[in-house]
Amino acid sequence: MNDKEFVEILRKAVIGDLYSINVIIDEYEKLILKHSKIKGVVDEDCVSEIKLKIIKNISKFKGL
Repeated sequence: MNDKEFVEILRKAVIGDLYSINVIIDEYEKLILKHSKIKGVVDEDCVSEIKLKIIKNISKFKGL
């Protein structure tokens, strides 16, 4: 996904488009998993918590 496409997806996600929110989550899946490890093992509760925080805070983006 190039920058222009990402900005358009983010604009849609900010206004609540569920498909766009899922695209963003999918785009960052590897990073989410990387930062959800406890003692080297992916903790699904951490994964869920990070995704929930992304969903809750995505509407705070401004100036797009």
